[in-house]
Amino acid sequence: MLLSGASFPVDFGVIKKELNCKEAKLFPRKDLFNTTGFEAGHVPLVGLNLPCLIDKKLMEYPYVYGGIGNPDYTLKINPKDLQRINNTIAVIDL
Repeated sequence: MLLSGASFPVDFGVIKKELNCKEAKLFPRKDLFNTTGFEAGHVPLVGLNLPCLIDKKLMEYPYVYGGIGNPDYTLKINPKDLQRINNTIAVIDL
């Protein structure tokens, strides 16, 4: 899930409804590296080939910034390109 900093606290009820599931929660930090190959805070915005939800608030900006998997670099990207490049299943209003 790609979130705007303006979407806190996260409404997990909206996520559960969108995904039609019984529970939605943050991914356990201890399992993150084994699943993605990246530590918390360094997960890239693109290239994971996982289903992706995008916060609708991100679509209001011409560009957003985020990780690329390397703590020394940041990606600047149009949010419409994030939606196109990722396996985006929904853009949701949190």
